[in-house]
Amino acid sequence: MGKKGFQNIQQVLNKVLKNYSLENQVKKEQLFNNWDKIIGKELAEKCSPIKMENNILFLKAKNSVWRNELKLRQNDLLNIIHENTGNKLIMNIRFI
Repeated sequence: MGKKGFQNIQQVLNKVLKNYSLENQVKKEQLFNNWDKIIGKELAEKCSPIKMENNILFLKAKNSVWRNELKLRQNDLLNIIHENTGNKLIMNIRFI
């Protein structure tokens, strides 16, 4: 708690999100909205997030050649996502 019993707005927001089980939804929205910043513009031009289910991120690749290339770089993509989001919400990637 801060001075005079006040709490930081971020602390209050985090408690509300946790109480209503919305933390993962917010993290997902942040990932989707900041995709090009998270993985870089070059890769963002080659794939885009479609949905997330059960800690699996579904990405749409620009074409079949890039889908194969991204499959080969899947572990690298996961590491980039984990490092730039600060969480390990995504445990696997599927390409469509």
